[in-house]
Amino acid sequence: MLFEKSLVDKTLLKTVVDPQVKITSLKNFDINNLLEDCIDGKYKLVLIIDKNRCGVLNTEDLMFMSIKQISIHEYMEQKSSWTIPLSDEMNLGEFFSQYENAEKCYFPIRDKQTVYGIVDKNKILSLYKQVDEDNSQLITSILDNIHDAICIVDTKIRVKFWNKSAEKLYGISRETILDQKLTDYFPKALLPEVIQSKRVFSNVYNLPRENAHNLISASPLYNKGVLIGAISYDKDISEQIKIAESLKATETNLQVLKSELEKIGEERYTFENMVGQDPKWIEALKITKMVSKSMLNILISGESGTGKEVLARAIHLESQRKGYFVPINCSAIPKDLFESELFGYASGAFSGASKEGKIGKFEFANKGTLFLDEIGDMPLELQAKLLRVLEDSEVIPIGGNEPIKVDVRVIAASNKDLLKLSNENLFRKDLFYRLNGIGVHLTPLRERPGDIRLLAVKFFEDFKQTYGYPYLELTHDILDLLENYHWEGNIRELKNIIERMVILSKNNGNQVVSDQFLPDVIRNMAIRMKVGPSYSLNDLIEKTEKEAIIQALSKSQSKADAAKLLKIPRSTLYFKMDKYQIDNVSES
Repeated sequence: MLFEKSLVDKTLLKTVVDPQVKITSLKNFDINNLLEDCIDGKYKLVLIIDKNRCGVLNTEDLMFMSIKQISIHEYMEQKSSWTIPLSDEMNLGEFFSQYENAEKCYFPIRDKQTVYGIVDKNKILSLYKQVDEDNSQLITSILDNIHDAICIVDTKIRVKFWNKSAEKLYGISRETILDQKLTDYFPKALLPEVIQSKRVFSNVYNLPRENAHNLISASPLYNKGVLIGAISYDKDISEQIKIAESLKATETNLQVLKSELEKIGEERYTFENMVGQDPKWIEALKITKMVSKSMLNILISGESGTGKEVLARAIHLESQRKGYFVPINCSAIPKDLFESELFGYASGAFSGASKEGKIGKFEFANKGTLFLDEIGDMPLELQAKLLRVLEDSEVIPIGGNEPIKVDVRVIAASNKDLLKLSNENLFRKDLFYRLNGIGVHLTPLRERPGDIRLLAVKFFEDFKQTYGYPYLELTHDILDLLENYHWEGNIRELKNIIERMVILSKNNGNQVVSDQFLPDVIRNMAIRMKVGPSYSLNDLIEKTEKEAIIQALSKSQSKADAAKLLKIPRSTLYFKMDKYQIDNVSES
């Protein structure tokens, strides 16, 4: 256990009296005999008593007096060495509080009646120092056997302690880092903030280097109310992270699908929630909604990010089929695993197969919808088997003998021209026509500029709610920049950028979205817009569109007449007028 300094403080002076002392009176002082005894090592010190005062001489004092032929009276007066003896009932704590800074090292001691010895201040100081060293060694031994990495710094962020676990975790030896600034090795260390804020931090996640995951707890250190430093405890959770990642990577097919189903439950995609006023988009929604409850297979084409899966989910919900919506990305499945993923396998079908077998996506989607995304990447040899399943409505697992009846509605999607691929013998033409019961093409976002602002506002409101930041505002300037951007990533890119802006605004405490939270490519476009005229095709189209609307309104008695003149729906005219901030005219 630790040796408490308070116990040393309570120790009485009589327990530390120096025994090698010759006591004599001033009257009986004989320098020759005393010097001889001291040189022979019989005594170290001489204690002289003169009535109620005392003096202490060492060998050097006696030799000086002998050589200079100075009397004891003269020497003691010159040195002002006379002192009042201390009570041996005084404890070490009281002694140090009064005499720690005194020039003298030796102090006479008496009991109630007699002066009988001296105490050496340096010996007492050594006792305290030994206690510190013993405690330090014990504490170091204890902390070195703690699995957490422990670091202690002073108020200047100099490392004062670094245990063996810290050496192992960070690969820096104790000798290297002691008395060095912690920030020289760890610029983003937490302890400087602890010193500055005087706050306690608990289980703060940290990634000080690649594949080293830590949880840090830290707190300030005080001595008698004065801040003297800070201590941190770093718990290495890399192994737990690896285990978690391993478990995640080895999740069963059923667990993955259940997770997907939970996600669907949280994000209910319906036709009513679809945003957009582009005529081609509205037509696509109208057609797919009409055929949702039928068993027609649907083929959705369009660039990546145009919302193919979102539309497929809406079709499934509208169909009111009792089974699951099961998505599968054909471009993400290794060729050798494709058949088992789609059709499953029986117990013991091949080496390494699960003893329980595995249910395929088709069987799992029974009574529901199977969404085959990026169908153009499906291997040709699998396309024939898929065609047979679509025609016969039954699957045979790998290694199985009995066909299994399935009731599955298939929705396929591709960002490639499947008809062109089929003409090049890269995709089965009979499968193309089987999948293309109803074909729907989703136009790129850059071709429906009128919907950009609507989608941006919808995503913005959704993410404000998701991240609990309801008072954030999105300015017209930001929306103008978004409208003029060429969205190669389509709706997915727009959604990601909106989410980014909400997160960064919240983290920075902004009440209004700043353009600094936009990607550089959009910010650079904004700079070009400020420097000179835009030669963007979208800008020219919008300018022409605005002028046409103003002219139509000026020549019409009402907005209804203006809409007829422009050959657009009245709702579209309302939207355009609001977009370009065109003043209203009288209603019909």
